[in-house]
Amino acid sequence: MRYDKPIRGSADYLEGGAPNLVGFAGLEAGLAAIQQIGRVRIFSHVQIYLDALEAGLRDRGFTSLRAPDIARRSGILSVECPAGVTAADTAAALRKRGVSVTTPDGALRFSPHWPNAHREVPRVLDTLDEALREVRGERAPTLVDIARARGLLPDAVDDVEETSNDSE
Repeated sequence: MRYDKPIRGSADYLEGGAPNLVGFAGLEAGLAAIQQIGRVRIFSHVQIYLDALEAGLRDRGFTSLRAPDIARRSGILSVECPAGVTAADTAAALRKRGVSVTTPDGALRFSPHWPNAHREVPRVLDTLDEALREVRGERAPTLVDIARARGLLPDAVDDVEETSNDSE
C-alpha cells in the first residue's frame, strides 16, 4: 500500500484479486457432467418432469404460463395460482416443506433439472396439497376421510368414526 498518493475520489481504477480457482474447478466439473449426459437428454428429462407437474397443477386449478410450442419452452414452469391463493403464500408454505420455488412477477415458478427424478412429481403435488390447505386455513384429511372419499368405508364405520371423534 502506498501512503504517498492521494486517496481517489472515484472508482476509476480497479485491481484484480486472486482468481476463483475452486469456482473454476467446480464449473468445469459441472459442465463436464452436462456434456456427458447431453443437452438433448437433459431437456427431454426436464420436459417430461414438467409435463407431469403441469397436469397436476392444472388439476388443482392453477393456470400454466408455459409455451404450448415445445421449441419455445425452457426448463421452467410458471403458473398463476387459483382464486383466493397468492403465489407468495403458496411459495412460503412450499418452502417450509422443502420444495424450492420462486415467485417472479406474481407467478409460482418451478425449475427442476436433471437431478430431479420423475418419481418425485407425485410427492411435490402431495406437498402442494398440504401447502394449499395451510394457505386456505383448511385441516388436513384424516385416514378415515381418505378412505371415505375412496368409498372404502361402510356406513357403519362412518358412524363409529364420528362418534369416537366426538368423545375426544
